[in-house]
Amino acid sequence: MRSLVMAMLCVACGAGTRAESHASASSSVASSPVEPVTLERQDGHWAREGFVELVPPVRLPTSHPGQDRIEVFVQIPAGGRIRTEWLDEQDRWTIALPAGTRLDRVESLRYGEGADAWTVADVRGSTLGRDPVTDHVYRPESGQPEAPLLGLRWPRGSEAALEEATERLVELVRDRPIPVEQPPMDADAISQLRRFNDCAHCHRPDMAAETEDRGDLPHRATDADGFFVPLSVLARSVPISEARPVDLNAEDPYVSVGCEDGGEVQRDGESLGCGDGSVPLARRDVERGMREGDPYTRAVCASRRSLQGHMDARGLEAFAESFAECGL
Repeated sequence: MRSLVMAMLCVACGAGTRAESHASASSSVASSPVEPVTLERQDGHWAREGFVELVPPVRLPTSHPGQDRIEVFVQIPAGGRIRTEWLDEQDRWTIALPAGTRLDRVESLRYGEGADAWTVADVRGSTLGRDPVTDHVYRPESGQPEAPLLGLRWPRGSEAALEEATERLVELVRDRPIPVEQPPMDADAISQLRRFNDCAHCHRPDMAAETEDRGDLPHRATDADGFFVPLSVLARSVPISEARPVDLNAEDPYVSVGCEDGGEVQRDGESLGCGDGSVPLARRDVERGMREGDPYTRAVCASRRSLQGHMDARGLEAFAESFAECGL
């Protein structure tokens, strides 16, 4: 379970917070760019704050199906416009979210049998400003379900701030039980936490999609802000990520998977791959899913609708097919 919480934390740093509206912060050292943040109530927090969940058409991978859950939430300012640009060198569109956008990646663990028996284990995020972007991380105060979340936020681009935030994060989690009633992180997990706290390393602006395995980084393309999920929501097909061992698309009746070379997809346990070592491309039959009332497909289209309301004219045209298959 401990490795479950730690796996691919670097995917998490694409999310945002505004402590003055939803968290109470202790006073920080005046000269420090790193601010402490406390979130007293995790239950229903993102809905109360007006965030919208972003659900990509191809499911994110997991480590323990049914026991962990990853959700990505975005809050775009009223009147904020998503800018769309063409990347000649990659032959694709990219998007840039407006200043003030907040985006949180939330990992939760199951602690009981009820539908709501989930507790937050890790939150990673960013708030987009004109300069700089502010990153943050939250961790549970204790191993108890739905414990308050303690965290830090710091400006991206400052090596000193990143170093301080990482050291303070390590002190925050050291000797502290993790959900659900698990022992504190061991030395290996803390070492991994240090490596993955550099959000900018993983969230590189306009990173191209990869059809070859690039290790622990997702294979999907990033947008102009370095985020993976907003652009994935708008895409009609994406490379399957191998950042975690279990691919939930393998049993999804609305998702078809193919290899770029036309070869057959190979199955290795719960995961999928191609014989030439390339990464399979997955595509959801959105029209059939909507016609048959598939809940996941409906969530995908709800996410697209939320982004559509903020798109510029170029974006409405660039992603017209994605909107159209949702009936938008």
